[in-house]
Amino acid sequence: MKTARHVEHQKSDFVLLIVLVGCAFDLVNVTATISSMSEIQRHFDTTYSNASWILSAYAVAFSGFIAVSGRIGDIIGHANLYIWSSVLFALFSLLCGAVDSLTALIVFRTLQGVAAAAIVPSGYAIVARSFPPEKLGSRFSVLAAGFSLSFGVGYIVGGAFDLTSVGYKGIYYLTGGVMFVDAVLGFFFIKNIPPTGEKVANLDAVGSLLLISATTLVVVGFTEAGEVWNSPKTYLPLLVGGILYVVFFFWNTSILVRVQESGRHFKQTIPLMPKSLLTTLVPVCVLVAVFTNYCTLFAIISLCAEYFQYVEQNSPILSAVKLAPNLIGMVAVTTLLSVKNDILPPYASFMLGYSGIVASTAFCATWDSSHSHFYWRWIVPMQALSSAGSSFFFPHSLSVLIGAADPDVRGLVSGVLQTFGQVGVSLCFAVVTSVLGNGAKTDEKFRICGYVLIVVASVGWLCCLAVYIRGHRTREKTPDA
Repeated sequence: MKTARHVEHQKSDFVLLIVLVGCAFDLVNVTATISSMSEIQRHFDTTYSNASWILSAYAVAFSGFIAVSGRIGDIIGHANLYIWSSVLFALFSLLCGAVDSLTALIVFRTLQGVAAAAIVPSGYAIVARSFPPEKLGSRFSVLAAGFSLSFGVGYIVGGAFDLTSVGYKGIYYLTGGVMFVDAVLGFFFIKNIPPTGEKVANLDAVGSLLLISATTLVVVGFTEAGEVWNSPKTYLPLLVGGILYVVFFFWNTSILVRVQESGRHFKQTIPLMPKSLLTTLVPVCVLVAVFTNYCTLFAIISLCAEYFQYVEQNSPILSAVKLAPNLIGMVAVTTLLSVKNDILPPYASFMLGYSGIVASTAFCATWDSSHSHFYWRWIVPMQALSSAGSSFFFPHSLSVLIGAADPDVRGLVSGVLQTFGQVGVSLCFAVVTSVLGNGAKTDEKFRICGYVLIVVASVGWLCCLAVYIRGHRTREKTPDA
């Protein structure tokens, strides 16, 4: 029997499709912009460093607001948040295409990032309450498969528009049109069920400000690190952002509670995060593993794209084709999991997935482009192991964190998960950009990136091991579960 939190069975899969399109086009928009960076640089006659703020501004806004947006969705209803955020995303996309000023484009890309920060967590939460628990893992696998395809689609779309008279603007016109249609479909088919009677006005403003400021500063610091690590504009944002994260942790887990118990202030304030999310072993380890997973996966994609475009001098479209092993690995695994999600227990999937990720970094650490058949002997297995490993891990991380969360905080949990992921992406781009630099992209530089990724991936593997051990002990204590 369906609960009040589940939409009608016949509409659930269509709701999944609506959410898939909305969230996937966020990635298409990003990867298409990456693919068109050289064309954007030529169009505005500016340096790559200046043009890169088109990407950085979006990443900063997205990372900074996603957790808070998820919590707002928990309060006002995720369908409302998803639909109106999609409308705003469509509007800002069209404005990105309409303006002919780099400054204006950066401003509207920032607003795009804020809108996307509401679309993604609300979309995950809608899926989580649209299906019963036994089907949730397979539906998250479908989402992951769609996201996998969007990587390649974005690169190809960006490269294709570069060859037309419309240029990079076509990316934003296409995104705007698709997202507007998606919002209209969401209005008619996604049923809004506000899970709480709480008010947005009672949301923890201090905690929200601390989290937004901390994440924004850390992402800005990692972005600037792509130029130089020992500059104040790099280490000061990272230092202050790190301090604000610590302050937020203590504010959210203890200080706010003590102030409320005193009865003087913040009596009606809703804590931004449940204490268990920040202090319990399994959620913390999964979040750290998500951070390292995003960092490793995007670093390998970025390294391959850099090699194809700047060392081999391939076109964006050909580079996208050479990234096919990533897509094949992701789609194959996520499609398999969407059909038969119980091949392995979730915790075993964590270990299997991260073992593949660690193995992929070993290929990167032994990078040798002088070897015959380098693409087939290094690039293909590296991409396949990274993408397949991530595809085993990611859907199960969603199931463990979002599916098991209280319905009243699912938007928040998905937002926190994506925040960790986006900070990981920012770190990966900082490492890749700073190591490869503007000079010759030698094999030694690629290997140095590989050494860093081995360390990062190993941290994620250890976190997965901790989750696996805890899950194994729990099953031993509850054999009938």
